[in-house]
Amino acid sequence: MAPRLRPQNGQYWLAILPGEFIDLPREEAERKAAATQAEWPHAFARIAVGPDELLAEYDSNHIHGVYGNYVDELTWVARMLGIPYRVFA
Repeated sequence: MAPRLRPQNGQYWLAILPGEFIDLPREEAERKAAATQAEWPHAFARIAVGPDELLAEYDSNHIHGVYGNYVDELTWVARMLGIPYRVFA
């Protein structure tokens, strides 16, 4: 699960990316981490949306990943705050 609150055109919106954390071989994970920012923590996930669709709408270089399925809770928060949201599933 990877939620991210993002500003867009002067208004916040919530991106919700349900997914599954995956383990990569150590060398591959270190290589991928070094290609971005080696000092930051990294997690790797499998998500249902393709890269073209994700990159067309999700304009951030990182996410906030959490274990568990919080899609319902996050959509309720967005509704209560009156902000748009998108579940990338």
